Amino acid sequence: MWLGWEPRLRARRLAPWDEVRVRLVFHLDAGVTLDDGRLAGVLETMAEGLEVITWEPRGQGASGGRFGPEVLDDARRLVSETASRWGPLPLVVGGQGLGGWLALALAGTPGVAAAFALAPSLASAGEEPSSPLRAALVKAFARPSVPVPTLVVEGRERPPAEAEAVSQWLARDRRGSRLAIAGTDADVLLPPWPATVAAWARAAGEGTP
Repeated sequence: MWLGWEPRLRARRLAPWDEVRVRLVFHLDAGVTLDDGRLAGVLETMAEGLEVITWEPRGQGASGGRFGPEVLDDARRLVSETASRWGPLPLVVGGQGLGGWLALALAGTPGVAAAFALAPSLASAGEEPSSPLRAALVKAFARPSVPVPTLVVEGRERPPAEAEAVSQWLARDRRGSRLAIAGTDADVLLPPWPATVAAWARAAGEGTP
């Protein structure tokens, strides 16, 4: 489907056969598209129990525009418009890589019940600490601890700078959890982790422990 904004963005909506009870808005990593076969399998696994809406940021895949700090505004807009577009449902935001940090940046948005990040990485936000997208994310994080549960899933064999960024996030997020799995960050996309995270998202969206 298409998000008819300016620029136009390509998105995909998946859902289980059973009655949908929780909606997930999933943010892709920089450089990843909806045509990525491995990611498609992850999203289909999550869609066995959740409605999943995922989208290509500006300049990726078939989406128009140019990748930059505006992707954070696009993510906010999509999250804020999901109920009016597709009906009211408990909403969880999630993402992989840079998309994971986008999801965590939206964790305090009104209407968001929970957020998760799969191997969140700032590597694609710009090499310089002062890059426009990094600056936008830093500004988004400069707020009190979010009032909803968050989960970070990462490989134990990841760059120290990325692991430290997660530690800093969790130090100020009183409801945050961290799951460090064996292997690299790429392994978070392998079974059983997509199904595990989807189960956590559904429980969090439904408000169950």
